[in-house]
Amino acid sequence: MDVIKISIKLMMISMIFLLSINCSKINVENNNIDEIISLIINKNSIDFYTVPKYLHKKDEKYGVIIKEKFVIAIDSMMSPVPTSLVLNKHKQEYKKIFEKFHVINNESEINYEKIKLNHNVKILKLNKSHIIKIRNETSHKIFNAFMSFSRIAFNNNNNKALVAVSFGSHSLDVSYDLYYLKKENGIWKIFDIENISIS
Repeated sequence: MDVIKISIKLMMISMIFLLSINCSKINVENNNIDEIISLIINKNSIDFYTVPKYLHKKDEKYGVIIKEKFVIAIDSMMSPVPTSLVLNKHKQEYKKIFEKFHVINNESEINYEKIKLNHNVKILKLNKSHIIKIRNETSHKIFNAFMSFSRIAFNNNNNKALVAVSFGSHSLDVSYDLYYLKKENGIWKIFDIENISIS
């Protein structure tokens, strides 16, 4: 009986240990996802709208900064990448990560509360009314741009990643790009960006 009890206890300890390792891996991946999304949102807002004088007046191409903030409408769901997507750059370094890209076949929700933004950037959850505006208007008083993310694929060490991103100001100005990322000294950096399409 004592042997059986010891065996059961050892099994339970093993299960708890495995569960804790799995939870730790999930937490690391979730933190990486939050950091990567924050990095790309801030990068695009800086690239798209950096001239200080535009903070206070209307601009014909981009609309207006709402309350001195650059406002981006973000799709809350990260989707699987299309099967037609091909890896054209850094094939040796990112081949295995790219293979994971096509294995991920479910959506995942962005945790808005974990996104860290620059002081002059604000995000909105992209909804149906925003999509109608994107299709019908070239500038918007509610937001300056919109963005959506694919699921993010990582290498086994969680220090390299790939993500596909759509970014634009209206339906006739959308860029679809593949981001190559690396984590150096604990900080995610954009290693390269490959443009897939522009509409």
